[in-house]
Amino acid sequence: MIDDWLDRQVCDVFGNINLGNHSFQCDFITHLRNIEPSRQTMLSKIHDINTKFSPLEICSYVGISQLSEWCLDNQANDNIDAFYMRHPLYIAFIHNHHDIVMTLLNHEHKGYSNGDLECYSKTLYEACASGKINIVLLLLKEGVNVNATGFFSPGRSPLYVACERGHIEIVTFLLDYKADEIDINITCFRTNDSPLYIACKRGHTSIVSLLLNHVADEVDVNTINNNGETPLYTASEGGYKDIVDFLLARPPIMINKTNKDGSTPLLWLVEKIVQMLLKTNADVNICLNTGENVQKSFMKYNFSFDKISGFGKFLGRLDKHMYEAFRDNASDYVKLFLDGKEGEWFFNSIFLSSPLHMSSLMGHTEIVKLLVERKSTINCFNENGSTPLFLACELGHEDIVHELLVNGANPGLDRKKRH
Repeated sequence: MIDDWLDRQVCDVFGNINLGNHSFQCDFITHLRNIEPSRQTMLSKIHDINTKFSPLEICSYVGISQLSEWCLDNQANDNIDAFYMRHPLYIAFIHNHHDIVMTLLNHEHKGYSNGDLECYSKTLYEACASGKINIVLLLLKEGVNVNATGFFSPGRSPLYVACERGHIEIVTFLLDYKADEIDINITCFRTNDSPLYIACKRGHTSIVSLLLNHVADEVDVNTINNNGETPLYTASEGGYKDIVDFLLARPPIMINKTNKDGSTPLLWLVEKIVQMLLKTNADVNICLNTGENVQKSFMKYNFSFDKISGFGKFLGRLDKHMYEAFRDNASDYVKLFLDGKEGEWFFNSIFLSSPLHMSSLMGHTEIVKLLVERKSTINCFNENGSTPLFLACELGHEDIVHELLVNGANPGLDRKKRH
């Protein structure tokens, strides 16, 4: 095997099936350590003739911990590749050889330098994503930037990915250990989502509470992402009552901020959330944008509407989640009714609709009562010319029809297309 090693067949040597036998492995390493020191150093620096991998890189890949330690004893990491995907630390981590990761971080000849910054930052990101708190601790002790982002992390910080994955231990540790350095409001450069936003979106209530209370004077509860959404919006959309409650307790919270489609937190009709929002004076008459405005917003991305059969069909493909969220919160009768309708009917029914339109359509009687009590405009028209009363009648919601009529809904209005 040593002869093959000297012939630069390093991958063949370390891939030898006999090294899988613990007894053989121990004998082989003992033999290596008994070789004259200068010869050991020479062997540790021979790269494979085909892959150009060093012995340390190969050990990190195949997972031979004792050989990795022998490589480090002989300072084999002097000339390792700076690119993170070729770095022994990253290789060992992604192949789940965490004992080798610990060796690489603890060894006296670990050789951490500025050239390793990208690798160490990437490994910190992955450790936060997978909840490996011991590795996170060692990396931060090495001075790795806790706020590092880059192409290696899709523009997301270690705190962001820990919040996204729900690793509360990691979030707690990052906030405590790096309290003076961590940027709690750092956003993903691709989406402009903040750690608070993603925790709200995923419904991680304990993490949201931690972010709001640990550094309460610093967290921004009103960050707006590229879709125009705030943490309150995404929590309302997901129906996370406890999170909405936490956010509403943090003034000055923007409760009427619309997203790009003109939707507000109130438009996601979850009754208990509606009650909380109304208590803080949410505007009950803000409507979704018109179909024309939504079409214009998509046109800037060079979508060709002429090639698409029906605007509703196009939006149904782009905003499928909106339809699904609507359907999931509707009554059984509404679901049955929707199954017999074209997608275009759905979108024409929600454009320029107010919260009262939406609740009347979906059959949420208690929410209709709440909105009427708050003086929501009863006789307003949506894009297809429907009033809340017209929609309630069409869907057969008798209780809602009665509620609207006794509160001044005009039964004599005709449906007419808005222009």
